[in-house]
Amino acid sequence: MDFKKERVDLHNQWPKKKMFKAEEQFRNLIDTKNQASIFFPADIPYSTGAEYQIFVGHFVDGLEALPFRPDYFFDHCFRVIDCGAKPIFPNKGIKGIVQGLGVKFNASDPNEWATISQQLTALMPLSSYRYVAKRIYQAHFGSDPQSSQISGRASDFFGPSRYAQFLAKFVTPFPLTASGEVPYENLQKVTNFLKLYISGNLATKAKPATHLKLDMSDKANIPSSAKRIEFLLSLFLFISRNERAHGNMLSPFRTSKATLDRYEGFYFATLSAYIFALGVIQLRNIGGPAIAEIVNCCALNAAIQVKLFGR
Repeated sequence: MDFKKERVDLHNQWPKKKMFKAEEQFRNLIDTKNQASIFFPADIPYSTGAEYQIFVGHFVDGLEALPFRPDYFFDHCFRVIDCGAKPIFPNKGIKGIVQGLGVKFNASDPNEWATISQQLTALMPLSSYRYVAKRIYQAHFGSDPQSSQISGRASDFFGPSRYAQFLAKFVTPFPLTASGEVPYENLQKVTNFLKLYISGNLATKAKPATHLKLDMSDKANIPSSAKRIEFLLSLFLFISRNERAHGNMLSPFRTSKATLDRYEGFYFATLSAYIFALGVIQLRNIGGPAIAEIVNCCALNAAIQVKLFGR
């Protein structure tokens, strides 16, 4: 398939529709797994509040893009996070929101949000961890404002001393290739470390640690549920949202590189953004669902994604 020509033809022949390779694969996956419903929204209460109705409208618009465009649902959910959380973080901007929501969630319902953070980080596909690893890696060697912002949020997330050790072990000695790509073996090492770090699980120490802040057999280095939520919001969802908002990327499912892995990644990102958007509405106390419903919604959709994509 000539994807370049197909995209132009779809534009010129609209409203004629044609499914691209990844879209056909995803439709076949749904049929094979006999999964009629691939997303279950939370049961939210009725409220006439203007702001609440705006947020619900975003959810409805996003849901109508399923099953083939979870990225559109993701965009709508992130708008709810951005707009809905501004009163919680006055004068701090979106950076303050994505870095601070985990603390607010944890303060409101610590046990429930610990459960949610565990569910989401366990569900996160390896390809999504790799996406974050690559962006952090490339940002260290970049000189543009976007790279500086990513590096700054990564440093804030890890803390300056742990981030310095992270760079010293995984990044600085292994510069980008001549084509600007991350060395494959090193990208895998960073990806595996991030997955272990965010999992919250203690590792078995096989040999003495050379970088003490990265020793995951030490309980003191295990991130809190608030920090794990910060990772998802600040170093995964926010980066993805910015790249989509800048408009310099191809349609994610209408390219020769699109696979079922990309659908898995976007369905995970969408679920995470939806859960955090529900959490923002619940924090605002403007008619949102109870925390128990948010936990149940997360667990139900996590099970659907495991069934669809496997683990």
